[in-house]
Amino acid sequence: MQEDHFIQIRTPKNGKDLIQDVPKITLEWHHVTRVVKVKNTATKQIEEKVILDNVNGSAVPGELLVLMGPSGA
Repeated sequence: MQEDHFIQIRTPKNGKDLIQDVPKITLEWHHVTRVVKVKNTATKQIEEKVILDNVNGSAVPGELLVLMGPSGA
């Protein structure tokens, strides 16, 4: 079962309204797994590849968050 969750935040479009009252939110996720289908270049077969496996994390206001793979890319 796949569930999608979205948070919509509206901010001013014009430059003269400073964005001072943007709500500060913390995002957390738990046990996230993602599998995608990819074509094996050697066998030409479609295979499933796990790109996220039971990942937990959080993103807090004012910090930079980067998700990187094993190669650092």
